[in-house]
Amino acid sequence: MKGLVVIFFLLAFTGAFAQKRDTFYVDGPKKKMVMCSAVIDSNRSYITINGRVYNGILDSLNTDNIIQFKVLKAAEAVALFGKKGRNGAIQISMRAPRIPGKPAAGSSPGENEITDYILDGRRSNKMEIARLGRRILSSKYEKKIAADPSTNKLTLTAVTRNFAIKQYQKKLSRLSSGYKTYLNKHHQNDSGLAFIINGEKYAVSTDDRVKKIYELFSDDKVLDLNLKYVLGYGRTPSFVKIDTK
Repeated sequence: MKGLVVIFFLLAFTGAFAQKRDTFYVDGPKKKMVMCSAVIDSNRSYITINGRVYNGILDSLNTDNIIQFKVLKAAEAVALFGKKGRNGAIQISMRAPRIPGKPAAGSSPGENEITDYILDGRRSNKMEIARLGRRILSSKYEKKIAADPSTNKLTLTAVTRNFAIKQYQKKLSRLSSGYKTYLNKHHQNDSGLAFIINGEKYAVSTDDRVKKIYELFSDDKVLDLNLKYVLGYGRTPSFVKIDTK
């Protein structure tokens, strides 16, 4: 780890001027490595991850998953990649290269295989989703197989945390007047509300809790669950109890 940090600093001069180039630095007491893409696309290095060209932004990568990387200066990069390497190159090996929000279990398809991108229920693109980084709550791949293999489609559907919260709040408010009243009193913020889902208590509004509640209501199968809102008193918080059938 220390060796990687030293290499980062030795090579950072290739992109340290006013963020005109890709930059690398160490942040915080835990020496967390941070990678940032150049502000202007024409100043970006030629990047590959596990041998595949990467056109996303470095900011969205989880550096904890980096196994090995190599930074090439312009002359060496041009010799290897041609004109594409005129700004230098970065070769990265990662445990599981993936778009933020994709569960760690299982392998993800290559980005070149994805034909459509859906973000918060609307059409999007790879760059927009990559820029959101950790604001992506979850993502999943859906494959549609056609009679003609050349027309097969692979769609990446991503959901941001804010979108997920708004969606489940809207649907939950329709089912519970008590919950709706709570939201109105707390400026549409339910982080102080406890949720008990199938006997498991979610007292803090973590990503896990948001994702769990969103998925319960995302498919509109609201008739498959029992819901109860209980008003709290004193230091006892209000809570919503949800049991799926």
